[in-house]
Amino acid sequence: MHIYIRSLKLVFLFALIFNLATAGTTGKLVGKVTDSNTGEALVGVNVIIDESSMGAATDNQGQFYILQIPPGNYSVTASMIGYNNMRVVDVRIQIDLTTTVYFELNPGVLGMEAVTVTATRPLVQHDRTYTQANIGADQIEDLPVEEFEEIVALQAGVVTSASGTMHVRGGRGSEIAYLVDGVSVTDPYSAGMAIEIENNAIQELQVISGTFNAEYGQAMSGIVNIVTKEGNYDRYAGKLNINMGDYLADDNRLNINIDDFSLSSLKDVQFNLSGPVPGLAKRVSFFVSGRYFYDEGYYYGQQIYLPNSYSWAESTASWELDTLGNGDYVPMNWSKQFSGQAKLSFKLTPRTKIATNLTASKTDYVSYAHRFKYNPDGNYNYFRNNYSIISKLEHAFSPSTYITLRYSNIYNDYSQYVHKDAEDSLAYNVDPDVFDFVPSDYNFYVGGIRMGHFYRDTRVNTYKLNIVSQISFLHQISTGLELRKSNLHYKDFTIRYSESTDYKPVILDSVPSPYYDEYTRTPTELSGYLQNKIEYDDLIINLGVRYDYFDPNWKTLVDETDPNYQNPVKPINQYFDENGDGQISISEMRTDNEKTAVDRLAYWFKDADIKQQVSPRLAIAFPITDRGVMHVSYGHFFQMPALRYLYANPDFEVTPGLSTLMGNADLEPQRTTQYEVGFQQQLSNTVGIDVTGFYKDIRNLNGSRVVDSFIAGDRYSIYVNRDFGNVRGVTFSLEKRPSGFLSGSLDYTFSIAEGNASDPASAYYDEQSGNEPEKQLVALDWDQRHTLNGTVSFHLPIGVNLSLVGQFGTGQPYTPEFAGTRIAFENTENKPTHYNIDLRSYYQFKLGNLDATLQLNLYNLTNKRNERSVYGDTGRAGYTLVSTYVPEQQPFNTLSEYLTRPDYYSAPRQLKIGLAVKI
Repeated sequence: MHIYIRSLKLVFLFALIFNLATAGTTGKLVGKVTDSNTGEALVGVNVIIDESSMGAATDNQGQFYILQIPPGNYSVTASMIGYNNMRVVDVRIQIDLTTTVYFELNPGVLGMEAVTVTATRPLVQHDRTYTQANIGADQIEDLPVEEFEEIVALQAGVVTSASGTMHVRGGRGSEIAYLVDGVSVTDPYSAGMAIEIENNAIQELQVISGTFNAEYGQAMSGIVNIVTKEGNYDRYAGKLNINMGDYLADDNRLNINIDDFSLSSLKDVQFNLSGPVPGLAKRVSFFVSGRYFYDEGYYYGQQIYLPNSYSWAESTASWELDTLGNGDYVPMNWSKQFSGQAKLSFKLTPRTKIATNLTASKTDYVSYAHRFKYNPDGNYNYFRNNYSIISKLEHAFSPSTYITLRYSNIYNDYSQYVHKDAEDSLAYNVDPDVFDFVPSDYNFYVGGIRMGHFYRDTRVNTYKLNIVSQISFLHQISTGLELRKSNLHYKDFTIRYSESTDYKPVILDSVPSPYYDEYTRTPTELSGYLQNKIEYDDLIINLGVRYDYFDPNWKTLVDETDPNYQNPVKPINQYFDENGDGQISISEMRTDNEKTAVDRLAYWFKDADIKQQVSPRLAIAFPITDRGVMHVSYGHFFQMPALRYLYANPDFEVTPGLSTLMGNADLEPQRTTQYEVGFQQQLSNTVGIDVTGFYKDIRNLNGSRVVDSFIAGDRYSIYVNRDFGNVRGVTFSLEKRPSGFLSGSLDYTFSIAEGNASDPASAYYDEQSGNEPEKQLVALDWDQRHTLNGTVSFHLPIGVNLSLVGQFGTGQPYTPEFAGTRIAFENTENKPTHYNIDLRSYYQFKLGNLDATLQLNLYNLTNKRNERSVYGDTGRAGYTLVSTYVPEQQPFNTLSEYLTRPDYYSAPRQLKIGLAVKI
């Protein structure tokens, strides 16, 4: 009955709401056509985008608009009997934005050659009502970047923390939504990106770092929106790009074996091919791309010990050395990845188009673990496999109204272990107690392996419907509907030694155990929006409202003080006497001894509530002159916490002491209220600036709270909505568009990011450490007050091109401590400032009939080893006071050896050289 009622609710919501969270994937072209002599508007002029069949005719005001144009550069032609044709080339269309083109036609006779004009991209975008950056494929190719995330990190308002996580305008790393071709590809479990998209497959990358329209949801800080490339319908194109390289550094004290230079340490092979499908030209096109990438890394361990180097000898009651390693250097942060994409586009009719995009990737890697430096074989291996199918059907009812249907199936699989087959770990027969054999925190492990196994996969099916209608020249209405069904499977266990098996390794999976968790969860999301974009000459308004629905489809505790339904403290009758929920009457209950585990679930747990939210959005732009525009925006933004916080500890087990962190399926949506005021100004024909001030009030953030159970001394922590914060700041951007041989950009951000906790589990960790959880605002871990990013590109007429990317940031905060004890409030001191410079240079030449490019990239050009993590007693990565109270000589290594932490520093200089050939 309960499932039936939930289904009826969904159907009811489908009937009531015709809205959705469809990301923008197209732009709009508008303009006016006049007589060059009289200035009068021309009616009935045909305006056609040359690279497609898209077009429009001017109305009685001489105005036209063309909707649903994929991002890119186009040629647009205006033609009319009695006038010479006029063609404007290099017209750039951007996601969610309106491009304006004006035509002045000269009277003439039929057959005269068309007048061609090159469009000038405006430095001020009049209809931009919030902060966003649109980066095209040509810009991406020009920069020294390997992944699109590096481009995102260059935008104003974006900060990268010591762990490599991106934070937009002071928000947590999980507050960013990722979209590809109009569909969310955010992994619901981790809130990261679920699939892999390579730079060579991106047509345009849109980064929204402020408020955003109602069409975007499940994000509180930023939107990363990617539109992938399509094949041309009448010509072929392709590229093969082969690269190799290694790290160029000689500091063996910090990174052992780093001076062993070999170009084979990095291999990067990329290709793409596109064009019409043979025999179906003008109707069907394809785009395929692929990449193989291998990086040996820059952290090395040394195989001095093996996992089974030591074993316990009963005869001597001591640990004895059995065998040693061969002393070889072993890469400890290598990665290997295969990725690919295939996209087919069908023009069924002039008004109907179908496109299907397939992506897949397989990634194997290792993350550096300092204590395994001399026993690298005992560390985890990590594996990630994913694929996606994204299909869409577009149909234009008229030049002013179109509908888009989308379906996506996204699968993301992640696992970590030392041996894939758990039986192999058992057969290895490595005693985990060997870790306890190492006597202090300042010794490397001399044996043993990590005994944990973690497996997690998510499959998300999304169904979307979207309608956009230009109901007049001033008003564009969009509305639609999205349903998102997730299937999460989770398995996590640790191989243990059990007294019942004569202390031989065993997997404890027969009964609920804190060392074995497995579950499947199937939450449902429904979301929607209604948006009106109003465009006057001197006023642009984006007005919208959004609806979000979330059903966790799981249970929560009835009584938090007695969570263990397998071994309850209170009798069942007492629960019914206290709660009186009426699920089963007292007379129908059996004794506690007769109840099954399924019965117990009905008494100890209740269904988590369905969550619903409505959020308004408003953004306004005021063009002041043809070279200046102001904007103000405001909105409420909601986001459910990642599923891992809802479903952690599926058996609701509590172990003695404070050592349990429990999920909560009844978590509420997190919410942020944002305000933004900005100003764009074109200073000259090639230089423009953008200044924006912002404020964010963050409430109901996911946090943790400690619960005292009925058993004396037993405590556990549970995720709850208790954290809060605020962020305020200003961004300044300067753009120098290409002129002569020079182009560039400069982005500066001043921001203050404060909150009561940087991590949802902070209160749990504080209680474990004997510290009082923060109740006041403190600097968040990624609070970087000053950030400066710059790019400069030189394009010389001899075919030589040079691009530089520079980044500077003041130190992020840390908490002072001495001998493991906090000696000041949280995050009251700052790490050293950091900077980095990357370079890309390439030379273009002809290789027979082919266009070829020789290229060289240098990452961290100056080999600056930035201190990303520091010791709490000095605030530096290379110096600590530990040596004042811990002896230098340790049982298996010196203290100095252990305290040399390569993982506290950024990567050394890296060289990458290659050859690219276009067809």
